[in-house]
Amino acid sequence: MKSNHMYLTLTGAQYYSLIPTRIWYKPWRWNLVGTDLYNSGGYIILATNVTHDEALGLMKILGATNTED
Repeated sequence: MKSNHMYLTLTGAQYYSLIPTRIWYKPWRWNLVGTDLYNSGGYIILATNVTHDEALGLMKILGATNTED
């Protein structure tokens, strides 16, 4: 999983893609943002201040593909 890369979800999932980002003042913590095609392509904050493993687990639960880079 890389920071600021867009991971597409499976067809029919709630979100079109998921974007994990590192917090600049805490590089060991992550934020997770989802993009929603049904909400004018806007961003939805799904999780803030989580660890790498928590962000990866949430992405897998929400149906993201190719998370093992």
